[in-house]
Amino acid sequence: MSESTPAPVEGKTCSKCGEFKALEEFQLRRDGRVPRRRNDCKKCCTARVNAWKQTNPERCRQPITSRRQAARGYRTCSKCSKVKPRSEFEWDNGRIRSFCRSCPESTASPRDRFPTPPPGYKWCTKCAECKPLEEFPRRSGGQYGSWCNECVARHNRTQYERPEVRADRLARRRQWGLENPTWDADWRRQNPEKARSNGRAAAARRRARQLSLPVEPYTVTELLERDGTDCVLCGEPLDLSAEYPHPLAATIEHLECISWPGSAGDVPSNCAVAHFRCNSKRSDRPHAAAARKRAQLLAAEAAAS
Repeated sequence: MSESTPAPVEGKTCSKCGEFKALEEFQLRRDGRVPRRRNDCKKCCTARVNAWKQTNPERCRQPITSRRQAARGYRTCSKCSKVKPRSEFEWDNGRIRSFCRSCPESTASPRDRFPTPPPGYKWCTKCAECKPLEEFPRRSGGQYGSWCNECVARHNRTQYERPEVRADRLARRRQWGLENPTWDADWRRQNPEKARSNGRAAAARRRARQLSLPVEPYTVTELLERDGTDCVLCGEPLDLSAEYPHPLAATIEHLECISWPGSAGDVPSNCAVAHFRCNSKRSDRPHAAAARKRAQLLAAEAAAS
């Protein structure tokens, strides 16, 4: 009699150790509307927390010896040390608070002492500033985050400077590339024009860096809003619906060619939009219209400063 094939074990791969484990080996998170499992297993999570406690002993909270073990459905308040039902505790940013509603406001979270913001505004719990809702990130459920975009970006930059975080992100990116080897080719096949545009922009930035020239981010849309929809070399209208390599397609023209000695580099004040035919015809030769446009941009920058 043939042996029956065992049923596959439901699980996931740990983002830290890279091992496939059962779902019971991953902690359950309830910080959103739908409970989900953590990306790292319990063993890796415990090791990470212990390592952080060893390197940050001054930031570790002292254990509360007066708190009692509460029964199921109850919770011990960290302020008054009383055992109360879970309904007496409010939810804060996806987590239940450690103190009950009856505790004085002076012992509550600092965000509770913020005044009610006007419509369309929100308090940032990181920098304690009241900002418009457009300056806060949106979550998958539609709610706005507690930190503003500026605080989130500053926190991410600080975290990325840590060697262990950079190594972890690089390992995860490489693992994702191994699991999705054809994603890049599929995207280029579906977006040929955008892929060519990104390639040309990357080539210009690479040439500028090789020559130790300054590089600043910009887009074709920003150049069109600044200069209009006329070619900087011939002055005729651009065909924005045409795609490369159409002669009338819009391309980025460097007013001072990157190959020139002492060029301004790949910066917005040295770039304009021109026809593909005009761009190709000029090549890296001097052009009177490009020189006039470069002088106008420099004068505008000097007046703005």
